[in-house]
Amino acid sequence: MRKAGSALKIIFPKMLHLTCTAHAVHRLAEDVRLVSPTVDKLVSNGKKIFLKSASRVTTFREIAPGIPLPPQPVLTRWGTWIKAAVYYAEHFDSFASVVNTLDAAEAASIAATQQLLREDSVREQLAFIKANLGHLPQGIERLEKREVPLAESLEVFEGIMRVLDMIPNTAGERLRNKCKFVLSRNPDYERIRSIAQVLRGDSPDSSLEGFSPSELSAFKFAPITSVDVERSFSMLKYILDDRRHSFTFENLKMVLVIYCNQ
Repeated sequence: MRKAGSALKIIFPKMLHLTCTAHAVHRLAEDVRLVSPTVDKLVSNGKKIFLKSASRVTTFREIAPGIPLPPQPVLTRWGTWIKAAVYYAEHFDSFASVVNTLDAAEAASIAATQQLLREDSVREQLAFIKANLGHLPQGIERLEKREVPLAESLEVFEGIMRVLDMIPNTAGERLRNKCKFVLSRNPDYERIRSIAQVLRGDSPDSSLEGFSPSELSAFKFAPITSVDVERSFSMLKYILDDRRHSFTFENLKMVLVIYCNQ
């Protein structure tokens, strides 16, 4: 993507390129998973216990009524692992009371989870994630919204960065370094940030020489994510499917109109 942006700047010299900020936040969440190995094992084994087991689901609902079943995060879906960790932090005692009533001999996931629930490091890491990083999924969801003004999107992203600055110890330092690395690969970030400041009515931090007032105003709804492109992959892959045998060009035009107006 960065190479494509550099190539397009030859044709469009005033184009500013920024890699997807929602994906950048997801990469931070991935680092959280790497520095919390016991929580990762808990999330992995916890979802297996109740998968395709109606009797265990019934037991869960009897012992912990009103509490949802453990989430089943997908690593390719941004922020779902953090959501799962927050779930275990909020419902740790209820989840433990259910799992400890199950027979460890029934499944390896039950035995592994029971062992993990006895470790102090699990409680500590869950508390750390909920206290310092529980905001990441909500931040990703806000960044994924459509037709959001540039100033508002950047405020969401920078709000996430400000929270990361307050995280102590080596884990916080690692996340901050990751964030700095991502931003260092986006040389246009500061100019986009300055444009957002102008659109808010503030004085920009850096010079915007070369941009006319009309051009600056055109950035009002400039996206800082590639979420719409990612969505288009999922929608458009069904148009040229091998199962289609009588898809006319007229129908193609109508389908594209429907997709573009969703």
